[in-house]
Amino acid sequence: MERLEAVVRDIRLAGRLLTRRPLFATVAVVTIAVGLGTMTVAFSAVNAFFLANAPRDREGMGLIVVGGGGPENDGASFREFEVFARDVPALEIGAQTIVTLSRQRDGVADTTWGLAVSDNYFEVLGVRAARGRTFTATDELAAVVSDRFWRDHLFEASLAGLAVNLNGLDVPVIGVMPTDFRSGLYDNEVWVRMTDWDALRLPARSRRPDAFGLTMVARLRHGATDDLAQLQVQTVAGELARVWPSTNARRIARFVSREEGLPEVRALAIVATFAMAMIGIVLLIALFNLTGLLLSRAVEREREMSLRGALGASRARLIQQLICESLVITALGGALALLVAQWSNRLLATFAPEAPVPQRMDVTPDWTVAAFTGVLIVVSGFAAGLLPARRATSLGIAATMAPPTVTGGARTTRMRAMVVSTQIAGATLLLTVAALLARDAVLSAAVDLGFESERAVVLELDPGSYGYTESATQRFVTDAVTAFRALPGVVSAAAMDRVPFYVGFPTRVEVSVDGRSCALEDCPTVGGYHVGRDYFRTMNIPLTSGRELDDSPADANAVVISETMAQRFWPSVNAVGQYLALGPDGDRVQVVGVAADIKHRSVTEQPEPYVYRPFDQAAFAQPVSIVLRTAADPAPLLQAVSDRVRAMDASLPIARLRTMGQRIAARQQSGTLLVARFFGVCSGLALFLSIVGLVGVVTYSVGQRSRELGIRAALGAAPGDLRRLVAAGALRMAGSGIVIGLFGALLVSWLIAGTLSGVDLDSPMVFVAVGVVQFATALIAVAIPARVAASADPLVTLRAE
Repeated sequence: MERLEAVVRDIRLAGRLLTRRPLFATVAVVTIAVGLGTMTVAFSAVNAFFLANAPRDREGMGLIVVGGGGPENDGASFREFEVFARDVPALEIGAQTIVTLSRQRDGVADTTWGLAVSDNYFEVLGVRAARGRTFTATDELAAVVSDRFWRDHLFEASLAGLAVNLNGLDVPVIGVMPTDFRSGLYDNEVWVRMTDWDALRLPARSRRPDAFGLTMVARLRHGATDDLAQLQVQTVAGELARVWPSTNARRIARFVSREEGLPEVRALAIVATFAMAMIGIVLLIALFNLTGLLLSRAVEREREMSLRGALGASRARLIQQLICESLVITALGGALALLVAQWSNRLLATFAPEAPVPQRMDVTPDWTVAAFTGVLIVVSGFAAGLLPARRATSLGIAATMAPPTVTGGARTTRMRAMVVSTQIAGATLLLTVAALLARDAVLSAAVDLGFESERAVVLELDPGSYGYTESATQRFVTDAVTAFRALPGVVSAAAMDRVPFYVGFPTRVEVSVDGRSCALEDCPTVGGYHVGRDYFRTMNIPLTSGRELDDSPADANAVVISETMAQRFWPSVNAVGQYLALGPDGDRVQVVGVAADIKHRSVTEQPEPYVYRPFDQAAFAQPVSIVLRTAADPAPLLQAVSDRVRAMDASLPIARLRTMGQRIAARQQSGTLLVARFFGVCSGLALFLSIVGLVGVVTYSVGQRSRELGIRAALGAAPGDLRRLVAAGALRMAGSGIVIGLFGALLVSWLIAGTLSGVDLDSPMVFVAVGVVQFATALIAVAIPARVAASADPLVTLRAE
């Protein structure tokens, strides 16, 4: 009890002392608040993704990962799910797949994002509805909705008789899920049953044996083990490869427990760890800054602490008092950090890359974030306060009452120099990496993409997801392209299965030019597109030889290839007129044109072989894009395009409609520019903290050396000599920190270049420029304290001593 009362007294004393020194208190609290706030906001994202969004009941939970032939095949088909669910008795298996549904609202069709799930899906996950219930095997047509959808679109209506219009059907709503339940980051609005797939007119393409779009969730049954489940899963996968060799010959499967973690989650964990480490540098700089400020205070309070010791206070008791003062400062900074973290959603939204599906991650701090910040407050308080406390209580009464020396404590000076050098090293490291990434982003933005990137409109549709057959989609797309060509300001229009800078995996096509059968042996693969008439003219892609494709039956077996593909397969002859075979079936086609290489997915990619094929019936089962090239600014045409689609079919939602420039900018945000922005923010905060620390330490050093400087002035030293004396010491501290920081930035840049493909961080000029800027910043930071030192009256200074 006595110890607790002593702590309370120390806290009250610390509060009074801080109010007497408002400038010191403000600088100290803001300094540590910057570090704690940055770390708290970052941990809010880590908590939301890895902790708060974890399944409620993790025991025995996992996924069945099925894949083979490339990352685009990492998933299961409908018939694979049926077999695994039936023939793996060690696991209870459910499935989910992303679907889009049309919902009419005020006569306009909007896209409603959903999950089609197995009847036992919620039971496998161990979750219940917050209102109503989830699916059962005896249900007919039914839907479960998210809490946000229920509140925003159904206006919290009673579930009795409640229905929502999906794909033209009134689907009864039987339950509302809890607010925080969703599938990873995917922010779906409704759940429907896979059993109702055909009734809801969901795309038939997803039911094909070679469509691998299902995610299988699994839970160990009572008494089963991971090893038993693994054995059964692999046995079933082997049997499927034997029974269905055309689709499963190369596919493997395994059970991955939640404890083991998926490869994607482990990769994200590595990225999160790296980001937290970089942000940790900001916190360390803030800690060093606070330590330097407290060291300055410690020297001032040496006499006070010695007097208290002479009056009977033990050294441990004095250290406790000083650490309590440090903890009060960090607690105030932590309170500010938690206040700032309330805006984490907005702050982190600037770092969110474009995603093909809606995503939501609520990063508002919860009790976990508050506990994490509380631990940081305590650790930071002890870390920043222990060394100054030991320094303030290290001298006896005789030493502290003696006249001050001319030069002050060398040990304290060395400690302050080390603190400042470390701060500047961290700031230099982050600033250099940010400058390297920004340079790479600027250079990338100037790269010629090879196609029309300024005067074009991109319309993305998926008629197959809303009940359209392949032939109906073909008719709709043909009519739409014809209608768009008639719009004022449109130069040309064309359809294609996807537009460059798409999100997702590329389409790969096996190619044979020497008569080999790709069904019997491996053939090289190339990228592929399906394109309509006038595609190359609309996209403004030059043809180096030959001609474009058209919609005539004669071109059904014709293709256009890229320059890289022509050089790879026919390096010494003209590729136009040559024949090749595509796919495992060996469809024989003739090359009618060669197109210039373009950038397909990023500005840093190297040219790869691509083949452009005309649309066939299978291609019209997939999402379709239409590009319009305009004579002027394309933005005014967006509304006209939207109106024309609504006039043709008001029940067909528009997936995306934007200019080509907007599309490319959105994709670039998810690359190097995003990482550059992250390092830019960190380096800005670190630079601010290092400047504050440098100015504070130099100002304090001038105060401590006032007697020495006064004697030098009295002995004839000119003001310029005193300025150079003060600045030289500060710049030595800054210089060592800059050198260390540049070396650290070199190591980090090598690490980033090895992680992000196509990133060019090899620029000695950036290192030189950052070093010069940092040195100039340090010079400006010490200018004011040095001028104060040079302008002091030596007589006044010596009398004060």
